[in-house]
Amino acid sequence: MGRLDGKVVLITGASSGLGLAMASAFSREGAKVVMSARDAKKLEAAGRKVKGEKLLVAADVTKSGDAKRLFEKAVAQFGRIDIAIANAGYGVFGEVADFDEKDWDGVMAVNLKGVFLCCREAMRVMKKQKSGYIITISSTSGKQGYAEGGAYCASKFGVRGFSQSLAEEAKKFNVRVSVICPGAVDTHFFDKIGWGGERKNMLRPEDIAEVALFLATRPENVILPEVVVTHMKPVWED
Repeated sequence: MGRLDGKVVLITGASSGLGLAMASAFSREGAKVVMSARDAKKLEAAGRKVKGEKLLVAADVTKSGDAKRLFEKAVAQFGRIDIAIANAGYGVFGEVADFDEKDWDGVMAVNLKGVFLCCREAMRVMKKQKSGYIITISSTSGKQGYAEGGAYCASKFGVRGFSQSLAEEAKKFNVRVSVICPGAVDTHFFDKIGWGGERKNMLRPEDIAEVALFLATRPENVILPEVVVTHMKPVWED
């Protein structure tokens, strides 16, 4: 018997990294998993790694039509959504004076607009159910800014503020909202930005998946609004 037998969890950004780790962890606990990502081929490959009952839906979280279709397909397949995790994320880094407007818009579209669109659809479902749990993924970059992180930090600060506001609206419908703020996690994200720190000391995707599971399995009268997860050993270069 799993701790989440019969529950339905929807996860965006589920083709790799944190999303895939969370899909695997929730599936092991008996949940029916809706996995979503923009790249259909990568999503299909990721889905083969996740056991149990699942639904794969290719969707772009920056498009309202895609977000609506994602949640409609989930409800059509499973009848409800108990847990929605807005995990899809994207990063571009550089000094403000040289930063491209298109890169700024791209980061905001995925990290902030995408969270809004998915949470909006989740709330539309959960208000009718009068129950549910929404988990958003911010970052320690959403708590402390740093050089060359203007766009990414702004988007992740925004996720925290949005999640706090959503939580106040959601509680009257018996819907809980939590935001997870991980430190550096060893994923392909750091391959793309060419960062050369101590990756062996980073958090693992499975670490964050366990935090999400912890939140989702608390008693229904318990809410942890924000969880910050950091690493024990230094990962940044001098």
